[in-house]
Amino acid sequence: MKIINARSEYTTPTSFYYCNDINVHDLVFMNNIGSMFTGLLINYCNGVIVDNVLAGFTTSADNDLITFNTLESQDVFINNIISAGNSTSYNESNYIGISMHDSDIVLRNSIVANNDAIDAWIFIYQNNQSDFADYNLDMSNMLFMNNTITHTSWVNAPIYMQNRGQQLQLNNCTIANNTTNRSITSVYAGVDIRNLISYNPGAATELYLLNYLSSTGLSYDVSASNSLFRGSQINCNYPDRLTTVDNIMTANPLFLGEIEPGFAESQPEYYQLSSLSPCIDSGTPDTLGLNLPQMDLAGNWRIWNDRIDMGCYEYGSEPYVGIDDPELPSPQHDISISVYPNPLLNTSQAGEVFIDFSLIKKPVSQPVIEIFNIRGQKVKTTQLSESYNSLVNKAGLSGDVKQKRRVLFHGLEWQR
Repeated sequence: MKIINARSEYTTPTSFYYCNDINVHDLVFMNNIGSMFTGLLINYCNGVIVDNVLAGFTTSADNDLITFNTLESQDVFINNIISAGNSTSYNESNYIGISMHDSDIVLRNSIVANNDAIDAWIFIYQNNQSDFADYNLDMSNMLFMNNTITHTSWVNAPIYMQNRGQQLQLNNCTIANNTTNRSITSVYAGVDIRNLISYNPGAATELYLLNYLSSTGLSYDVSASNSLFRGSQINCNYPDRLTTVDNIMTANPLFLGEIEPGFAESQPEYYQLSSLSPCIDSGTPDTLGLNLPQMDLAGNWRIWNDRIDMGCYEYGSEPYVGIDDPELPSPQHDISISVYPNPLLNTSQAGEVFIDFSLIKKPVSQPVIEIFNIRGQKVKTTQLSESYNSLVNKAGLSGDVKQKRRVLFHGLEWQR
């Protein structure tokens, strides 16, 4: 579904309130302006899957442009969302990207890119309520790139995270070529950072850890390991509880776009690792317990060459293919299957794939066709309807009726 060019003072383009067990996928939000929001809201929900959402490309003079928001929601899994292309000229305390409050989130394979504002958060996660002490943010394979927030004053940092109940988990993220007058990232309370690339020449500093909160008098453990930082140090207001292991400081990650022509800083492909990158095979030696996804941001194997890389891309990796069984079973009962055209014809008209198969004996139930992509993800299931001859026989009509039918089911042909 696409929602584009929507306008409202009081409502939002799409929102879910007090829902259980929902799956939201394949949505596009472009150039919408609502009450603070331009995309999707998930509020007071339980059991949520959000997959494949593109939101943004909105310009406003006085509106918050939140492309994705969660509030007081639990068991939320978010995969492959892109928040990009927003711009606002309002100069005080704006939300211009992803906003998450008091929610339990697993966030994977997503991008925040090419947003522009004077004083705004491009990404915020905050949980400081005792009622949600068990909630956390577990984030991997995120790419924050080419965002420009020129003068933060009300906003402490364009990327801001805080959880007073749990250790935030940031694994294999890339934060690069963003511009701001202060630190690009601030984390309050506890956090574990692993395999991060933070390289932002246009920012004053890369990372600020506020692990002592004067308002409560509490201090928190923070760690940064196997990560690359442009700066010479990690700023921390309580360094006695900071642990650093095997970080690369004052370094350039040597992205592919810096080495090879044809890439722009506004393109995600720019931030793949070149063969010269010091981030290759420099990630955490033991990834057990990190809850990493099986693929990187490009859909390739997340761990390659027996060692994980820093950042959201894995250098030299091949496309991830996942199946439940280690070996595909052979078709039973001499089933014959043919698929054509193969490869699919690339024409200006909608393409169709025909699947012909024959069964050696009548099945107990109607056949089901399941189609998987090269990642092992199921993309379509088709339950075939009953044949014409069978319906004739059940109706008590002439058994002499014979018909060889070729039926197209959403691009799938069944011949009987």
